[in-house]
Amino acid sequence: THGLPRHDVRTGALVLRRVLPYFPAGVHLAVVDPEVGASRRAVAIRCIDEERLLIGPDNGLLSLAGQRFGGIAEAVDLERSDLRLQPVAATFHGRDIFSPIAAHLAAGVEMSAVGDPIDPRDVTRLEMPLARMEGDTLVAHAVVVDRFGNAALDIEHEELAMTGLRLGQHVTVEHDGVAHRAVYASTFADVAK
Repeated sequence: THGLPRHDVRTGALVLRRVLPYFPAGVHLAVVDPEVGASRRAVAIRCIDEERLLIGPDNGLLSLAGQRFGGIAEAVDLERSDLRLQPVAATFHGRDIFSPIAAHLAAGVEMSAVGDPIDPRDVTRLEMPLARMEGDTLVAHAVVVDRFGNAALDIEHEELAMTGLRLGQHVTVEHDGVAHRAVYASTFADVAK
C-alpha cells in the first residue's frame, strides 16, 4: 500500500505484520524510511517459520512481521552489497538498494551473497504494548484507529477467542479512566448508532 501516513514506521510495521499471512511465502520488500540517507542500516532477514525473506530499512519496520513468523533466523546488512545499483542515491534506497537485492533473492541468490552477516538479535525491534489478561479482564491497547473509527487492538483473533468473548456479548471498554458499555460485533450494522 501507499496509503500509510508518511514516515509512520509503526503503522507500516503493523500493516506488514497483518498482511503477510495472506501472501505466499517468498521475498517481501517494505519501505517506510524517514531516516533514508542517515545512519540506519539496510537489511534482509530470513524468518524462522515458512520461507519468508523480508527486505527493508532496519528501523523496526520488519520486526513485527519477523516475530509473527517465528523470529529471525538470519540477517544481513546490505550497505556494502555488490548487488546495489550504482551510484546509490542519497534518498532513494528503495530503488537503489532494496529492490535490486529483493530481485536477486527472489531469483534464488543466497542471503550470504547479498550482504554482510549480522546477529539477528541486532536487528532493530519495534517495541509495542502487549495485550494481557488480568484476572477476567483483557487489557488490550488500540494501536491504530483508522479514518472510519475502527480500532485495531494488539491482540489476534485466536487470542481474543480464548478469552471466551463471543459476538453479541456486552463488554466494558475503558479509556483514560472512563468506562463505556459496548457490544462485541463484526460490523457497524450489528449495533445501534
